[in-house]
Amino acid sequence: MIEYDELLDDAFKRNLPVTAAYPRAPSSVAMRKIAKKLLKLQIPETDVLSKFKRAWKKAWEDRKMEERYLKRISALLKKPKPPPS
Repeated sequence: MIEYDELLDDAFKRNLPVTAAYPRAPSSVAMRKIAKKLLKLQIPETDVLSKFKRAWKKAWEDRKMEERYLKRISALLKKPKPPPS
């Protein structure tokens, strides 16, 4: 957890990373601890290409379905109204 400290606020106001402006600040120390933990994580490889292809296919199918829906609505709006009885 990164707790608030005044040096963090000061670095933000100066548009500087707190880790660069105040490397020994409590917030800087906490951020470095978190970064070290993240860097040690073992993240399994994923098949990004197949996931992208699946997402692209779904988006294409959704678009085709939307086009069919719009054509039906357009056709319904173009039909003449029956005369009142």
